[in-house]
Amino acid sequence: MGFLDILLNDGASRREFEDFAERYDEGPPSEGYTDGEVLSRYGQVAHEVSPDAYEAAAHGALERIPEADRRELAGLLQQGAGRRGVDPSALRVAPGADPADSGSLAGLLRSLHEQPGLLRDLLGGTGAVMPANLGAPAAPEDSPDPGGMVGGILASPAAKAALAGITAMLVRRMLQPRAQA
Repeated sequence: MGFLDILLNDGASRREFEDFAERYDEGPPSEGYTDGEVLSRYGQVAHEVSPDAYEAAAHGALERIPEADRRELAGLLQQGAGRRGVDPSALRVAPGADPADSGSLAGLLRSLHEQPGLLRDLLGGTGAVMPANLGAPAAPEDSPDPGGMVGGILASPAAKAALAGITAMLVRRMLQPRAQA
């Protein structure tokens, strides 16, 4: 059984994802959920859709983020490329396009998403949620950083808003009633 089947047929899972999408709609796109919840929900849905559906969700999410935050996100991706040895020119949007344009940035996110783990790596993660200090005790679940990822993938509200938004948009798409044939 695939994730979509589970989402459609498990009432508890469906309610949890609907609640996540509603919280995204209710306030600032980077608030209303923990970093761990955003990463978990994103990981569950992001690879369950086509690249076109992912890009459409990214575009919708980026439209909701202020231009300054989109610029910050584009800058974070460029910085991450430098840290990870990825050619930063590969992360540039089309010549003449504004890097803060939601359509251009959505296309860039799509291309990064098609390379497993690269988007998380460029945003400061390792592709997996890893504690920042393996010797330190785990942070309480209700702390702002329950996974101990201080300075990690979601240290930027712009990155958190983008991933939360993509997730919420995809959840809505998955939960739409299917047209009868």
